[in-house]
Amino acid sequence: MGEKDERPERVFPGRTDPWFIAAMVIVAGGLSAACIACFLSSSPALLWGWFALLPVPALVALAALPVRSNRLELYGDRLVVVYARMRSVIPYAHVRGVRRTRTLWAGTANSLDRVY
Repeated sequence: MGEKDERPERVFPGRTDPWFIAAMVIVAGGLSAACIACFLSSSPALLWGWFALLPVPALVALAALPVRSNRLELYGDRLVVVYARMRSVIPYAHVRGVRRTRTLWAGTANSLDRVY
């Protein structure tokens, strides 16, 4: 259904609304702050206190991933939805229609301005 080196004919970047970025900053920042507070409240000599810092880079990366990796790739026979390292391949033969929607139920998206 596609070769490894095949390049898309067109790429449309995904839209990310400011509310989504704010939500990711609040969640990742809050969890990171909790990890840092746990580290600061422990004695530096205790090893488990240092383990509290391990999730901080992962939380930052997980918050940035949906914003940076969010696009639609068009190939000759299919479209590929790329979202946070997940790829959904949809052959054009399976597409029955396209319409705009602003509901949360249309699927994962970083914006309420969506295509269903």
